[in-house]
Amino acid sequence: MDALIRQQLLNATEALHEENDWSATEALWRPYVEKGDLEAQFRLAYYYLFYSFDEEARTRAEMEDLLRTAANGGHPDAVYWLGHLCPEGGERDALLCKAGELGSLDAQRDLGALFATGDWTGPKDSLQAVQWYRRAAERGHSDAQYNLGFMYLLGEGVQSDPDEGLPALSGNS
Repeated sequence: MDALIRQQLLNATEALHEENDWSATEALWRPYVEKGDLEAQFRLAYYYLFYSFDEEARTRAEMEDLLRTAANGGHPDAVYWLGHLCPEGGERDALLCKAGELGSLDAQRDLGALFATGDWTGPKDSLQAVQWYRRAAERGHSDAQYNLGFMYLLGEGVQSDPDEGLPALSGNS
C-alpha cells in the first residue's frame, strides 16, 4: 500500500472511531488485508483490539491471529502491540526488544524507560536507556526527547550536559 492510500485510510478511520463504527472500519481495511498487506493487517487488528469496539470472541480471536500474522511478517508496531497482549514478563519483554530493533518508535521509547528504571525482566542500564531514548528522540518522539533531556541534565548514562538536555526538555531538540 502506498503512503497516500494509507494516509487516506487513516484519516477515514479516525472519523469512524468517533462514531464507534467497526463495520465501516473493517470494510475500509479488509480489501488490503485480503491482499496480504502487513500494514493493513496490523491496522485492522489494532483498531479492533485496542479501541472500544464491542467484542465478540470469534472476532477477537481472528484479530489476535491477524496481529500475529503481521508481527510474524516483521511489522514493528504489530510486534509491539502483540507484546501488549502478553502478561508482564519475559515474553512481553522479548517482543518489546524485537519491536524496538525492528524500528517501532513506541517500543524504542518504552525500552528507554525500562532500561532507565529496571522495571522489567531486563537489567537497569542507563547507557542502554540513553541509546534507546536517542533512537526514538532522533525520529521525533517527543516523550523520548524529554526523557533523554533529563538524562543529560542528571548525568544518567551520559556526562551531565545542560546545553544538550535543556533544549530537549523544552521541545527544541
